[in-house]
Amino acid sequence: MLHTRLNVSQIGLDCGFADQSHFSRVFQGIARTSPSKWRCFHGSGDQD
Repeated sequence: MLHTRLNVSQIGLDCGFADQSHFSRVFQGIARTSPSKWRCFHGSGDQD
């Protein structure tokens, strides 16, 4: 997520999740924050 401008929904789909909700739940269980908040804190990337 640091090296792309893809939205969180597309990243989740590209990783094999059926929808953004499932991806977000799994991500939050691991990172203890939402994908969007994690991306804001760590930077949103500058490549496609």
